[in-house]
Order: sequence, then structure tokens, then C-alpha cells
Amino acid sequence: MKATQTNQPMYNRQIVWESNRMKIFFYPEEKMFEISLLHYFEETELFKKDLEHFLKVLHQWKPTKNIWDMRAFQIVLDNSLQAWIDEHINRFEVAAGVIAEAFVINPNDLITELGVEQVMSEEYGNQIVTRMFSNKEQAFVWLKNFSKA
Repeated sequence: MKATQTNQPMYNRQIVWESNRMKIFFYPEEKMFEISLLHYFEETELFKKDLEHFLKVLHQWKPTKNIWDMRAFQIVLDNSLQAWIDEHINRFEVAAGVIAEAFVINPNDLITELGVEQVMSEEYGNQIVTRMFSNKEQAFVWLKNFSKA
């Protein structure tokens, strides 16, 4: 696959999977994914299907860190979806060696921020170090420099 430049000029990334609603980029030098969630308007089942594809590329590329760009995300992470994500996604991320995740969320989107915080405080989610950002570049720098002591 062809590598494309990011807005951080010194970092290369490859697109490793995409649908109409999700794009997954891999940064090989950082062993990091950037997952852009696009235009999910209360389409929970489509979101789950795309997350299942995410797991396939997770096992293939083996990132240790992920940026989840959720600025265009439009699904309420209710209790049922939170539990599903923890059991079906976070559990496999932990087993695959993911140690840190940054979530990029619009500063005024308190509902998504609260939902993410609750997901990441579940049984498996709380094993991954997380931080929220309103700026993707700051999230990238934090993850690039992150190291689990």
C-alpha cells in the first residue's frame, strides 16, 4: 500500500483499511493506528461491523497505541454499547498489546466524552492508558512520546 503524508511532515502513514465511515491508518515507525470515525448517525450495527474489521487489522499490523478521531462521531455510547465495546474490542486490544489510546473529541461534545470515559473505565478498557484531546496533533505527540513504565 502506498504511504501518504500526514499533516505532521516527518511522519509517514499507510491506509490499511477503510469503509465509508471508518479509515484506519498505520504509522509504522511509531507502531500506531489512527482511526478516523466518519459520519455514523446512530448506525450502531454498522459501527459494530466496522469495529470487527478494526480487530482484523489490529491483529495484522499489531499497533501498541491508537488515536481515535471521534470529531465526526454521532452515536450515543449507551450502557449496552459501552459493555459491548469493552467485551468485544477493548479485551482484544489489551490481549494484542495496545497500551495507550488518545481520543480526539470536539471540545463541546460532552456526551461523547462521557461515553468514552465510561467505556475506558470498564474491565478491559481500564487496562489501557487513555487521554482526551480536542487536537489531533497534540494527541499524536502524546502517543508518540508515551511509554509505559
